[in-house]
Parts: sequence; structure tokens; C-alpha cells
Amino acid sequence: MSQPDYLLGHHHLEWSRLEEQHLLWRHTILQTLTELGLSDGHHCLEIGCGTGALLQDLAERVGPTGLAVGMELDADGVRVSAERCRSLSQVQVLQGNALTDELGGPYDFIVARWVFSFFSDVGAAVTRLQAALKPGGCLIVQDYNHDGFRIFPGCDGFDQVVEAYRSAYRAIGGDLWVGARLPAYLADTQMEMVQIEPHIMAGGPDTPVFHWVSRFLLEHLSTVVRDGHLSEEDAETFRQSWAQIQSRPDTLLFSPIQVTVVGRRLDREHHDADDGHSS
Repeated sequence: MSQPDYLLGHHHLEWSRLEEQHLLWRHTILQTLTELGLSDGHHCLEIGCGTGALLQDLAERVGPTGLAVGMELDADGVRVSAERCRSLSQVQVLQGNALTDELGGPYDFIVARWVFSFFSDVGAAVTRLQAALKPGGCLIVQDYNHDGFRIFPGCDGFDQVVEAYRSAYRAIGGDLWVGARLPAYLADTQMEMVQIEPHIMAGGPDTPVFHWVSRFLLEHLSTVVRDGHLSEEDAETFRQSWAQIQSRPDTLLFSPIQVTVVGRRLDREHHDADDGHSS
């Protein structure tokens, strides 16, 4: 079981896009963590911590008596995350593969955003992360259910470009609908399903959600063309049409659905006792 290289690359342009993505969706994950009771003294792990934006938020929530560990596969990402959180003594940033390397713990919370959609063996990932939780600890995953992604009144080449990205994820064993499939994986590992919450945003060309989607689609077009998921002709058709719709006041974009899923590790002795009582 291996963690694939990040499809979208490790470079300053992508890091700045991820910062923008964090700011756009930050309130959704932090609201969930607040409802779950993340607070001073808790121990938490973020896998795929990237540039450390969410890791910093987690560290501030757990305070100096807690622990916020970030694990990142890319060495430059580790460096950027560590630099970002250098003033927070409760932060540890580790370079490693979340699917094979030591995770530490046990943790009260494990968080994964936009990571599970890259995993080819989601069940194995859930099992491994569950084992790093304390009994009663929670796994919080935010990822895609890639439906709902539409633009009105329409854009030539949009459907082809979206399908090219979906194909690129499939080619590395990923799944852009993993957010909708996660509850089944939690059930398979006998984790308690605590929450599933869909989030979607909509807006015109001057809104943050439109800008975020625009950056994603345009900045990685060359990657999906290079890897054979989209023709250069279709890419150019899309670029020209996208430029035109950005100037239309009636343009309305709907983001792909983001799904926040929370599973709780059961106390095994308590769970077994319940099973015995029910029989």
C-alpha cells in the first residue's frame, strides 16, 4: 500500500492555490471540529498537511498543552509547514507516507482534507488511521463528491475538461467521489458514523469560489493534456470560452460538492459487550 505522488505538483503556484482553497473552505472543517469539541490539550494529526495552513489552525485550537502533528510526503511541503508553525511549540511536522510510516499517537482527532481522493485503497487507509486513534477518537475527512459541478449558461469544453481531471484521478487509482463512499468504509471497519455534511458554493466571476475553480482548471490543464486525458484542441477551446464567460454578468458557477465525514473509533471492549448483549 503506497501513497501516490501528488497529481497537481509541488511548487509555489500550487501552494498559493492551496492557500486560497484553505481560506475558501476553512470555516466548514473548523465548524465540524468545534462541534466535536477540539480544544486545549487534545492531540491531533493531520495527514497531507501541505503548506501547514490547517495545521496552524489545529495547533491554535489545542494550545500549548496539546499536540498538533502534521505528516506530509513532500520535503518542501514539510519545510514550508514547519516554517509557518515555528512559533507554536505544540506543532510537530513529519515527512512521511501516511499509509506506511509510523503515525505516532494515539490521537483524539485525525484530519484529512483532499487526501483520500488520491488513495487507491481507501479501506486500508481507514483501518490504519483508526488504529492511531484513541478509543472514542474521531477521524474527520473532507473530500469530494464530484457531482453538482456545473456552469451556467454554459462554457464550450467545460465538460471535457472536468472529465479529463476525473480521468487523471482514476489513472492513479484515485476517486473524486470518495466523500460519498466513505460511510461504507467506516462501516466496514466498525467505526461509528458520527456525521456526514455536504457543502457547495455558487457564485459569479467576481466571487472567491469562481476564482478558486478557475485557478484549478486553468493552472493544471497542461498536466492533463501531457498525460493524455485531454487534447490540446479541447484545452484551447476551453481557454477561449472560459475567457468569454468571465466577462458575462449572468455567469453562475456551482462548485463540486465537498463532503465532511466523521467516524468515531469505538471502545472495543464496550462494542464487544454490546454485541454480546444483543445476541
